[in-house]
Amino acid sequence: MAEWLCAICGGTFLAAPSSKKVTCSRECSAIRRSKVHLGIRNRWADTSKARLAAQRTGNLAKGTPAARVSPRGGPYETNASAKDWIVIDPTGTRYRARNLRLWCETHADLFAPHPWRHAYAGLKQVAYWLSGRRKAPAPAWRGWTLKDRPRPAHRADRQSSSPQWTGDGHGCAGRPSWHHRPATSIR
Repeated sequence: MAEWLCAICGGTFLAAPSSKKVTCSRECSAIRRSKVHLGIRNRWADTSKARLAAQRTGNLAKGTPAARVSPRGGPYETNASAKDWIVIDPTGTRYRARNLRLWCETHADLFAPHPWRHAYAGLKQVAYWLSGRRKAPAPAWRGWTLKDRPRPAHRADRQSSSPQWTGDGHGCAGRPSWHHRPATSIR
């Protein structure tokens, strides 16, 4: 500890040599702040802003493409957030899907003339209603509904990164799990 002189009252106080403390008390600190800041908030220097922006841009340039092709983070059935869904169309045909967004996108023809994004949003609202996270009733979207709440995908299935993995009855026997395949129905 070293002894320092207060910048306001001139009194002495103890502080570490690496400390940035320049006043002896809270009262002196408040007086100093009122004189120094004058209502102007501390702003970043333009050089500091540019350096941080360049650093962030560099990280994004590397990370975003890597995340898009990652089996755990990309738009695949093996995505870490993917769940198992049983979707029922207006005629009563049932479809199994893992990763509802990917399934809606690849089977957009089933929802024609409506965009697949609307179908995805509508089925998510049905799922919220089934799980009790939505007050307004939403049992179906344009006749499409869900058998039950979505279940988390089996951990062993999601961790498999081998493209020879054939799934567990999700209509993809003999094909990789991420293969874009035509809609398959189950009864």
